[in-house]
Amino acid sequence: MRLYEFPQAGKIRVGLLGAGGIATAHAMSLAKIPGVELCGIADIEHGRARRLAERWGTDAYGSLDELLGARPDAIHVLLPPDLHAKLAIACIEGGAHVFVEKPLCISEAECREVQAAAEKHGKLVAVNHNVTFEPAYLRLIEAVRQRKLGAIQHVAVFWSVPFGENAYGGPLYKKLGIGAAILETAPHPFSLITRLVGGAKSASVTMTTETAGAGGMPDTWSIGLSCERGTAQCFMGIARASTDTRVHVIGEDGAATVDLKLGTLSLVENTRFTPLFAKLADTLAQARDLAGDAVRNFGERLERLPSGGACDDGVPVFRNSIASFYAALRAGGTPPAGLDEGLATVRMCLQVIGAQTEKKEVEPWAPAIASS
Repeated sequence: MRLYEFPQAGKIRVGLLGAGGIATAHAMSLAKIPGVELCGIADIEHGRARRLAERWGTDAYGSLDELLGARPDAIHVLLPPDLHAKLAIACIEGGAHVFVEKPLCISEAECREVQAAAEKHGKLVAVNHNVTFEPAYLRLIEAVRQRKLGAIQHVAVFWSVPFGENAYGGPLYKKLGIGAAILETAPHPFSLITRLVGGAKSASVTMTTETAGAGGMPDTWSIGLSCERGTAQCFMGIARASTDTRVHVIGEDGAATVDLKLGTLSLVENTRFTPLFAKLADTLAQARDLAGDAVRNFGERLERLPSGGACDDGVPVFRNSIASFYAALRAGGTPPAGLDEGLATVRMCLQVIGAQTEKKEVEPWAPAIASS
């Protein structure tokens, strides 16, 4: 059953609200999706909108009202998180479907207001949980759907990244304090968890300061979650020297690990082999999976490599995320990262922010040396 009516034929006209750094990735993605066209870019800094519009052969506007005057079918809201709710609702009331950068909003009440506006005006809203569209993660989701792991019992996500420190200096930090870092960064790992085991019922948190770059502010979180369909853990570290992003899933009938950085999935299912042969079979299966993913990923990167420049690995994931929104729009259905997932992810962020936290420096562990 179609949830709302949208013409299935013809181009979908899309506007971008906000011409900051993330807007380029959205414009690049839209250029690769059949059946959509960029009809305008709006920013209160009109010069910034004009420069980006000239690059992509579209019109520049200085306000949302002017952009709505171009009659876009959908608008991407690419502004700071504390503006998402107000402007998403304005876009909906102006007649446009809405695709919002993460997080959906900064409070549950704001999410509910966007949801109410979407239902009232019959508009589709989705959020850019782009990491849930990593091909290796999508293969994991398919394995779960095929019951290869049985019922999911636990999920562990490791999110250690060299960015995120900027959350401490912007307007959102002035409003929310250290919660800004959670709302800016945690939607990535939390959306991965939400997709697998649902929203969180409770959270426990320990914060520490481990890297020197965050100006003494907490930059490391160890998070325990009780979720709708299992338990979860999340290690989140920002301003790190390198990236390490993984998802490990434990099920009744097996386990799987996704390395998001490398784009690989290894899966081990329970077998009837004796322990000796089971270890051999599992090792060979993982080697086969990793080798296959390595060859596949290399071939895909070769196809995307421009003749005179470097390959941008991030844009295909954005494109997958955005394309899922427009596929749902054509079908009159619900996208994977719709309002329900957006709300559940924001609620998880708020539960972590509100949990009893302790800023604690942990002394390095060392075994006691027995005196002679």
